Amino acid sequence: MDNGLKDATYNADDLLDEIATIALRGELEAEAKANGNQVAAGQFSALNPRNPESMLKNIVERLDSLSNQRDLLNLNGIVRGKPSCMFPTTSLVDESKVFGREKNKEELTEFLLAGSVRELVVIAIVGIYGVGKTTIAQLLYNDSKVEEHFELRAWAYVSEEFDVLNITRTTFESITPSDCNVRDLNVLQVKLKQKLKGKRFLLVLDGIWNVNFSKWDLLSRPLSVGAYGSKIIVTTRNQSVASIMHAVVTYPLPHLSFEACWSLFAKHAFNTRNPAEQPTLKGIGEEIVKKCKGLPLATETLGTLLHSKVEVEEWHRILKSKIWDLPNDQSNILSALLLSYYHLPSHLKQCFAYCSIFPKGYEFEKEKLVFLWMAEGFLQQQKGNDTIEEVGNEYFRELLSWSFFQQSPRNK
Repeated sequence: MDNGLKDATYNADDLLDEIATIALRGELEAEAKANGNQVAAGQFSALNPRNPESMLKNIVERLDSLSNQRDLLNLNGIVRGKPSCMFPTTSLVDESKVFGREKNKEELTEFLLAGSVRELVVIAIVGIYGVGKTTIAQLLYNDSKVEEHFELRAWAYVSEEFDVLNITRTTFESITPSDCNVRDLNVLQVKLKQKLKGKRFLLVLDGIWNVNFSKWDLLSRPLSVGAYGSKIIVTTRNQSVASIMHAVVTYPLPHLSFEACWSLFAKHAFNTRNPAEQPTLKGIGEEIVKKCKGLPLATETLGTLLHSKVEVEEWHRILKSKIWDLPNDQSNILSALLLSYYHLPSHLKQCFAYCSIFPKGYEFEKEKLVFLWMAEGFLQQQKGNDTIEEVGNEYFRELLSWSFFQQSPRNK
């Protein structure tokens, strides 16, 4: 079907060329007559076009056929436009359901409690979706030593749109006992500045997708009046966010170990039951955990799906299933991944989609992938001195910064 659509597209290009040819022949004949030259039959035979009406009819028939194929293949339900948004986060956390983050918490706590000669220090926690960035931020936010160290604490969920007014209002309401109905950004920032002045505070900005320097500069103006040692924790999938916000510390959050993932899975799948008492399910569960590749969200989601399942067939079904086979109302993994893809610019979407030719877990070299993109004509060379290879390398860096690619743990 994809090849048929490409052929129809090429035919449409041919039709435009034929129309341009007709126009050009008309201009040449008119020019010749204007100069008093007799136009002989066939003089412009090299410019004789095919019949554009029959070409157009052929294209329409082909598109109709492709549309019918789409209906027969039940492709009408493909997500169009923007996927559904994610749920907002809060600062609350159930620590009994967190495993394997002791070392990460300890390292980040040291950064938080360290003194500073700067008014404001940004700590960026970076990682792919589902690796636990929000969870580690929640653990830090609720740590007793952190709570004692900072006079004021605030939590703001950012998500897709970096809305300065909403973030400022949420920050202000977090450190004041009453709601704030102010709708004017200037008035709100003046109020927030008065509350923060001379105070050592901690602000968590959770789930930043993207931000430009102007918005960050505007948001940070009332924050710069805090006492030395004030900190901002940022969680993001995009490494560029850390750069724009001048993060002093960029902390790539690693995947969980198998042991930590198994503890998390067993907590949800077996609940109070002892996995050792059900060796068959335990064996299948261990294989499921391996599929999760150290991602706590995937581990927790699959464990929760199996919580009430005691039949071996059900566990085998989950083991063999793919992410898009999971019930939409029981897993937000797919919608989040689609949302990440939705936010890519079109030129990066096609480059990333092309990578579906690689099997799952395939390790590839950057240079070879860039050459493949070049061969497909995906690289858009802008005006300037950048070579086509440099354009491809920039595309790759952007996808890497968005965590769409991961560096191989075995071959750097």
